[in-house]
Amino acid sequence: MRGKPFEKCSERIVVCLPPSDAGRYGDGVAIFRAFGGFRNITTVGQTISFMRLTTNTDVLIYASVQKLGKNIVFGEVVLTASGAEAIAAHATATWALIP
Repeated sequence: MRGKPFEKCSERIVVCLPPSDAGRYGDGVAIFRAFGGFRNITTVGQTISFMRLTTNTDVLIYASVQKLGKNIVFGEVVLTASGAEAIAAHATATWALIP
């Protein structure tokens, strides 16, 4: 059940994380959702770009799986301040599936 990148959906998962962890765990949630449950995965590579400061506001995380292969998964995460259109942080990650 894959969505388009940054597609807003009615499903919500509420978590309290520091911004540096939000990119990492946001991808994991998207991957587990794409597989329909937990899978053993390990990070191959990850990049996070922090673009603007967010203070005293909720941060919304939009995570998507860009490509779901047999052995590797590519994901993308965008963080925005609640009510804002501008991107606060952008992350990409590559994960290997562990048999």
